[in-house]
Amino acid sequence: MKISEIYGAIQGETSYAGEPCTIIRLAGCNLECSWCDTPQREVVKEELSVEEILDRCRRINLPLVLLTGGEPLLQKESLELMRKLVEQGYTALLETNGSLPLEGIPEPVVIIMDVKCPGSGMHGKMRLENLQKLRPWDEVKFVIADRRDFDYALGVVKGHRLTGCVKVLFSPEFDHLNAGDLGDWILETHLPIRLNLQIHKYIWGQNAKER
Repeated sequence: MKISEIYGAIQGETSYAGEPCTIIRLAGCNLECSWCDTPQREVVKEELSVEEILDRCRRINLPLVLLTGGEPLLQKESLELMRKLVEQGYTALLETNGSLPLEGIPEPVVIIMDVKCPGSGMHGKMRLENLQKLRPWDEVKFVIADRRDFDYALGVVKGHRLTGCVKVLFSPEFDHLNAGDLGDWILETHLPIRLNLQIHKYIWGQNAKER
């Protein structure tokens, strides 16, 4: 598998934010979001087998593992990796951009589907039908850059009746939207939407990754 990086971290986002976590970042992405903060997504630092990745996870020795990218589902071996992570007792998270079919993902894996808003320039690439395949333990994330993005995301949430079915996360785009403004907009909806902050950036600085 083409690997960008594997490291122990503090999980920066989602409902697992703040928990120690092993980050497995697979190289390669099929989207080019305007606000992407992961330039290393295309960098292949090493190529490892599934067993070699699992050995790295055992050495890092944390019960929570996040498979991210880039887009992990571009590499077909990611399904085998997730299956073996579950078999070995890890809590496995998959962060996916929602543009590829969600087929064959082991049931205990937590899918975190990142639905792209207009500000990303990639909202036309989404497979919104994937939302109907999510389970109660899965999460849907929207990165919000402005009020237009917010209104778009809210339309998706309401149109697909997401609240009450999955966890819904709205994250302010770090360079363009104040978290307090997004918090005010969320409060106006009276819906159970979680304000999703990238806490690693608040702790270690704007250019920090989870670590």
